[in-house]
Amino acid sequence: MASECKNDDGPKPEPVTNTSSVNNKENNEKKKLVDGSHGLRFESKLLALFCIRALAAGYKFELSKEKEEEGGKLEDLIFRYEVADETPTDKHWRYRFLQAKHKENEKEKITADHLLVYNPKGDFSLPKYFHSYYKIRARGEDIQDCIICTNIGFHLDSLAKRGVELVSIDDQPEDILAFGAQTKTAHYKLKIKDEKWHRQLREEWSPVRLLAEELKDCVTKNKTTDIRAGMLNSYHVALVDENVIDCKTKKFHQNFVSDAVIPVNLSEGARELRQTISTLVENDKWKEWKFKLSNNFGKSQSAKVKNPLPRKISEEDVSDFFDKLNFVVEMPNESKFEEILETEDLSKYYPRDDCKDQTVRFLHEMSKEFSNKQQNYWLKSENAQKILLAGVTKISLEYQGQLEKEIKFNDSAIRVLKKKLKQLMDSSNNKVERIATQSPQFTAVKVISAIQILLQESEQEGNYFVVSSSLLQDEEEMKRCENILKLQKGFHHFLIVVCDDEASTENYKNLIPDDPTNESNFLTIISRLGPFKGMKDEIKYQDLSNEFKNKILSRLISFQGENLTVGELVGDQPDQVIDFISMKELLLDKKEIKIPSNVTSRFEESLFIKRRVKSPIDSHIEDEIAKSLDCTVTKLREECRITPEGHIEWLVQNKRQHEIWENMRISLTDKTTQLGIIQEASKLISFEENKENERPVVIISGVAGTGKSTLLSHYHKEIIMTKPDLWVFRINLVNRRDELMKLNADEIDVTNFFFNNLHETGCKNSFTNSLLRHRLETGDRIVFMFDGFDEIDGQCQRNAIKLMKATRENKSIQLYVTSRPHSVDELQNEFFQFSYNLENFDKANQINYLTEYWENNLKDLDIDDKSIIRKFAASLTDRVSQSLRDEERSFIGVPLQCRILAECFQLELQTKMKQYKKDGTEEKDFEKHMSANVNFGLNSLYKLLMKTKRRVFHDEKANSANQNEIMDHAINRLIEHIESHLTKLAIETLITDQKSVDILWPPQFSYYLSETKKIQKEKTLTEFAIKFGLITFKGDNENASKTQFLHRTFAEYLLAKYLYEGIAIDPCEDNQLLDNEPVRDLIVSQILVEDNYDGVRVFLDSMLKETIKSEKWRLLIKKEVEIPFRLKNLANSLAQQITTQREDDASVRSPPSIHPNAITVTLHKRNLNLFFTLFECLERKFNQIEMNFIIRSALDKRCFSFDFFLNFGNSELFRRIIKHYDEADSSELERIVKEMLYRDVYKPTWITLESYRSLWNKETTKEIVKVVLDFMEKHQSNLNTIWHSESNPHMEYHRNHFSVQLLHFFTFNEYYDCLFDQFFRLLSSEYSNDCDFKKLVKFTLRMRDANCNNWAYPLNSGIEKTLTNLRDLGRYKVMEELSHLALVSDKKVFDNFYQPFPSNMTEDSSDFKLLQENDSNRMTYVVRDIELAVPYTCERFTPFYVAAACGHKEICHKILSFMKENFGVDRKEDLTRHGFKLSKKPGDKILYSFLLKTENSEIEYNKSCCYVRNSYTGEFEKKLLKIKVEILLQNDSEKGYENLSDLIFAPMEHPVLYNRVKLFVTLKDMEDETLQGMLSAKGFVDWMKRFCNWEMDPAGKFGFLSDHLLARFTSHQQSLFIDAITSPYSPKYKSYPIDISYWAEWLLDLYFPDFACLEKLLKVIADNDKNSGRNDIQKLLFNDNGKDCTRVLLCKDRKIASIVSSYLSRTDQIKIKKFVRKNGPEIINEIFQPSLQSMFSNFRQEALRYWVNILSFYDNSTGKPQFEKLVKTLLLLRTDLNRFTKLEAQYSFWSKYLDSYNDEDGNKVEMVDKFLKLVSEKLGKRALIQVVLHKDGKGIVLLGAELQDNKQLATEEHESYPAVYTGKRKITMLQYKQLD
Repeated sequence: MASECKNDDGPKPEPVTNTSSVNNKENNEKKKLVDGSHGLRFESKLLALFCIRALAAGYKFELSKEKEEEGGKLEDLIFRYEVADETPTDKHWRYRFLQAKHKENEKEKITADHLLVYNPKGDFSLPKYFHSYYKIRARGEDIQDCIICTNIGFHLDSLAKRGVELVSIDDQPEDILAFGAQTKTAHYKLKIKDEKWHRQLREEWSPVRLLAEELKDCVTKNKTTDIRAGMLNSYHVALVDENVIDCKTKKFHQNFVSDAVIPVNLSEGARELRQTISTLVENDKWKEWKFKLSNNFGKSQSAKVKNPLPRKISEEDVSDFFDKLNFVVEMPNESKFEEILETEDLSKYYPRDDCKDQTVRFLHEMSKEFSNKQQNYWLKSENAQKILLAGVTKISLEYQGQLEKEIKFNDSAIRVLKKKLKQLMDSSNNKVERIATQSPQFTAVKVISAIQILLQESEQEGNYFVVSSSLLQDEEEMKRCENILKLQKGFHHFLIVVCDDEASTENYKNLIPDDPTNESNFLTIISRLGPFKGMKDEIKYQDLSNEFKNKILSRLISFQGENLTVGELVGDQPDQVIDFISMKELLLDKKEIKIPSNVTSRFEESLFIKRRVKSPIDSHIEDEIAKSLDCTVTKLREECRITPEGHIEWLVQNKRQHEIWENMRISLTDKTTQLGIIQEASKLISFEENKENERPVVIISGVAGTGKSTLLSHYHKEIIMTKPDLWVFRINLVNRRDELMKLNADEIDVTNFFFNNLHETGCKNSFTNSLLRHRLETGDRIVFMFDGFDEIDGQCQRNAIKLMKATRENKSIQLYVTSRPHSVDELQNEFFQFSYNLENFDKANQINYLTEYWENNLKDLDIDDKSIIRKFAASLTDRVSQSLRDEERSFIGVPLQCRILAECFQLELQTKMKQYKKDGTEEKDFEKHMSANVNFGLNSLYKLLMKTKRRVFHDEKANSANQNEIMDHAINRLIEHIESHLTKLAIETLITDQKSVDILWPPQFSYYLSETKKIQKEKTLTEFAIKFGLITFKGDNENASKTQFLHRTFAEYLLAKYLYEGIAIDPCEDNQLLDNEPVRDLIVSQILVEDNYDGVRVFLDSMLKETIKSEKWRLLIKKEVEIPFRLKNLANSLAQQITTQREDDASVRSPPSIHPNAITVTLHKRNLNLFFTLFECLERKFNQIEMNFIIRSALDKRCFSFDFFLNFGNSELFRRIIKHYDEADSSELERIVKEMLYRDVYKPTWITLESYRSLWNKETTKEIVKVVLDFMEKHQSNLNTIWHSESNPHMEYHRNHFSVQLLHFFTFNEYYDCLFDQFFRLLSSEYSNDCDFKKLVKFTLRMRDANCNNWAYPLNSGIEKTLTNLRDLGRYKVMEELSHLALVSDKKVFDNFYQPFPSNMTEDSSDFKLLQENDSNRMTYVVRDIELAVPYTCERFTPFYVAAACGHKEICHKILSFMKENFGVDRKEDLTRHGFKLSKKPGDKILYSFLLKTENSEIEYNKSCCYVRNSYTGEFEKKLLKIKVEILLQNDSEKGYENLSDLIFAPMEHPVLYNRVKLFVTLKDMEDETLQGMLSAKGFVDWMKRFCNWEMDPAGKFGFLSDHLLARFTSHQQSLFIDAITSPYSPKYKSYPIDISYWAEWLLDLYFPDFACLEKLLKVIADNDKNSGRNDIQKLLFNDNGKDCTRVLLCKDRKIASIVSSYLSRTDQIKIKKFVRKNGPEIINEIFQPSLQSMFSNFRQEALRYWVNILSFYDNSTGKPQFEKLVKTLLLLRTDLNRFTKLEAQYSFWSKYLDSYNDEDGNKVEMVDKFLKLVSEKLGKRALIQVVLHKDGKGIVLLGAELQDNKQLATEEHESYPAVYTGKRKITMLQYKQLD
């Protein structure tokens, strides 16, 4: 302990304290508390100094103090540190012992006496310190030095006098007790030149001598041994241990007193002590000494410290002592010492401002560290470092805590990073790791956690410091960090620099010096993502701890007006939504996150009326489509499904989808009236979670003002209320025209497009953007509503459709699109969905709307009885419904009408209500007293609206109290400016091209106004215009440059009004618009033509209504007044536009639905007022010849079809048009006739009766047809080419010929009987040749047969009126040729027009004589009949035919007998056979019945056909089959059933095609009773054999049987059926090597396209098993011991296995698996017999494709022998003849499989891998090697590079495997990995 001396009078006795006594009761007793003396403070600061500087020097040390048992009198501070050596432990401790002596009086000096005099109590007594040094040295400790440290200096004169020399060692290295030049501290070694003193030190003051004297003194003075001081304190334990004193006898040990020359068991020290004692005592009495031993005598306080007995001191001992002894004198006193610690030591680690506090803290912590500690306590370097850096650690922990409040990570993420950091620790090259991340602060938290785990797992000492880069901005701060990292080698330091700015990270890498010995410091620089190389850390949501995940998910978001949590918005995949920026925002940003609704349009929910929509699809559509596609409804439903709401769910794509859609579209187009599906519009909102029930695209169509936009607003509100987490976007396409035009339609990135162009979210927060991006990419809970598709131009529409498609691509995003009808077709065709037409308000809806509107707006009137409002609404509704034209009503919807009426008549209603409130009188008849001058036409309605807006605006601006003329004029003037501004805005709204806008509304240059004033004027006008009530701002931001009309029709009305003022014939209304040629060109080429101006034309047409009825217009038409010059110019521009277009050869031919000029457009759209205006202008401008050319150019076939007039139904208009074709050439005339009559007259076969009649059977159409006939008569000579092209005598007529179709139409459509004579005369004049005319008429009349099942003409045969006209025209030869048709059609007609048989003619033998009479050609009728009966092409009827038709059986019998006798059987067969052929017309049923009813012997049934097909209608006549069956079974004999069976299975000319039709149709339509009789005739088994052996592919037969016959079999027959098909007696199927059953044939059929019939068959059999208790399913599936199933598994798609397994129990499934494992190798050998290669290649190819199906049957632990057999079979080498090279080649199944190029199922890689794994797992490595290295004739076969074109089995990722070249085959050893 440091002494505190107040003078230098010599050594003072050191106070004895109990704390240092060895008599403590327990060894672990604590030391006394630190006192406040200056000596202890000095000692404490020395301890601090050693700690700080030893750490800085890199020592691994331990520090202790006041350990007298170890240091003796050098025990104030004991410092030991590790040094390396070559011992087993590779290290040992090296010691520095220090004794501190602090003097308050610094003037004191150390004299020679202080040094040289032996004084155990002296502060500087060298003998005392020598004793301590000697004791330490004797223990073998490695001593660096022993230090006497004091704040005073030497008395130099005194030293000199006594021969003490000071040797300065300041030049020697010292890393702890070194002080700067600012102190006088000096380091010395001593040299004592006094030899006497040296001798005294070796002898008198030697420890052994002093010990001997102490023992003597105890005995002689009878004192108890005092082990607290003196030599006994150091050696009392050694006295006992080394056999000097025996504690039991308390005497010397017998070995010690032994007289032996060489004492036994005595140490050298004991011997020298014995010798020394003996010299002190003259005789041997010392041997009898007895000691009074203290209680603890011989007991050591430390097991580690054992001092051996001292020996004699040598000069070497003394020399070593002085070599190790250092004096550090004139050290700073304890107060200055603290200052040095603060400024020179702590400042290395702490900022200067903080050093003082840190010094105080450090000293306090050091004192505290050594207080209350056990005596053997050592302060380790790691603990010292913790104390030193506690302030740094605190700052680090505070910063760490601040970071961890923001975020924490889960264990998985931390351990991933820990693994990377572990690599850093293990690396000897790189101790600096730079981590790039989005958030250095967040990553720092992860790094800290990873380092904590790393240090725990490595069990290594270490620490970490986290520092913000903001604290490392200058060199001092950087230096302090560098010092911290240098503190201690072998001790892991992690410095984590968190870069919170963009400063270069290169500045921090110098913190760790490039010192190869320094392997313990690691620097982690965490910065934002940058260009440097290093580790990258991603902050992901899934890496967060559960606490912070929940914190994020529970955060509330204002989503479209509702408060929802993040968890509710992101769903079950938050990690895919919440990116880093969103995460940071949700965790750190405390501001409310709002995701607003993007709907900015007005929606008055209180006025919303529930709407209904209509889909054109009706309940019969599926039947019609299936029929048109020639398939069943069931098959159709496998390709598309139609929901009850009218939505089409498509299950096919591409070509097939287009084909079905086209049939649907045509089917609905051909219907003039459609019932469709009418439903509530709310049903179109889809809330279903099941994606299959969603309607991906809902197209809503309706005319302007029907409420499409309002309905979308309602949908938006309903969706958000019902599913608030569904994100609904309402996009006004008109407002997005610019963005759509910029869209790159070829490569659409939907997400980026929405972000970069549309900005529909309305906010910029990160979470909103991330959520939107996710929902756009995945289609999760997002709905798009595209409004106003019709209001954008064609290019925008095309881009919009591509955007919609891209939005829905591979996603199930709900889309709603609204459009007017004229633009809906493109949407329907692109999305394969029919639009839902928005139903207009009915009367009740209109009344309700008006009532609710007025009740809301007239609340201030406070009238209790509001029935007056409803009555007024009802009267107004009635009035409007009576006056608005149909074409106007079809343009503007009733909802918009209601809104306009509500605004216009509110004032009138208000007046009446005020009157009622005033006098109580109620108006009874509102309609009667309603404004008489109010016209409710479309134009009048909008004029009334404008008038109302003007009045309301005027009243608001005018002050009635001060109203005057000037004010009225000013307000009216303002209103004019507003309307002008609105007109300009209307033009800008409807015309998208700015150049066109400038043409129509030239810029107004106000030179007197500055630019600022111009903007202000425009803004003011906009504000007034908004108050006017027709426009509003776009969105919430009131920016004058962004306004829009409340409804598009307002803009259309204003533009139409603007145009009308230019066209008006009244000069007062003329606005000189048409004076400008570019304006005229723009009007005639765009506004009067393009679809998006349809509304403008409707308004313009309505405005012109009054004009063309006016007197001025009448006079203009009559040419009594001159046409205005501007209208002439308009006509001229129109003519130029029309004629230029026709003359343009480069123009693209367009379909008739496209109308490129104003004439055709106005006709098609039925804007007749506009049409007649233009037409009359043209007629007044041009002469007849010019007019003819213009009209014919306008109605060019590329843009117009004359059948328009058939639908339009205006014959006068048609006459007016067609008169301009009087000078046309034959081609144009032919076009008119064919377009009018050729295209549609024969449609009754394909359209409904209602549609046909609505088109043709009405007076207006008949009048137009009459005009066409007149036109044809007038131009008969120019129309000869139509007829002559079909009157070729070598050409046969067909149903599509023009002449045939027209004649058929006028003949069989009775509605046109009045025109038949005119047409027939025209036709007769064209067909002067009787033969041609006869052929035409006969062919057409025979087409009557096609009308039997046709609704259009069910009764009319046409023969009578045809014969009448022929007779009247004198065409008798033609009549003669039609006699047989007359007889067949109607015998009465025949009797009337031809010479009939005598009425008394009877059926007797004499009748036959008539047949033997000669005719005019001297030929008997019998012979002629025979000659004519045989040729099939003969069209004349024979007497035999007549006899049969008239039912004369006897004559027929005689003719047949005569033929048999004279011509033999062959001619009879020809007659009967050809007779049947002649009778294959439904009109000959009677004849056919008669022929069948003749004796069976007369007809060979097996030579005749069983079924008759009508060649015109394409339907079978079941009645004929019934007749046939009746005749065959007339005697109920079994022979009849046998004959029926023979007849069915009889071979025909076309055994595959015709027999299939004959057999299938016959059996399908056969009655159950007849079928059962036929099955039982020769037994069911025999019939089944005939059926199975019948010449047709098995799939066709069994498919038909499954679909139509099996269920009609009885239960017993079904069992017999199973027996029949499973018996192995079938012939070899397709050269199959062995006999297989019919069942196996069916399963193996290569053309089996579908498994549906198999599933149906199994179901029928299973149901029969269930009802009968049989087990036929097992018999079927286990047939041939499971070989049939094995074959089909090897050769067919695995789907068949799933079908079969559903009908097997678990036990049966196990059983069939055993069969497959057993039979697999056998079936493979069966298929690959070498002799069958060419005949059996198909089966081999199928087996090579599907053999992998059976691998799954070997998956379980059983079946090793079977699998081994399978592998051997696959590897078996086979020899075959190559059909190309004709050389034999060796191959195996395995090599064939690997060499095959086909991978149709896309699973070859997977299957090969699976097979090799099975080989490895079941058969071991040796077998795997055998498979891998298997060779065929070409070499090693494993996965050759020729496997597939795409080289999928030899991908780049496996290039590391060796490549083996064998012949021409390159093998990539992909699967060698299986060997590992």
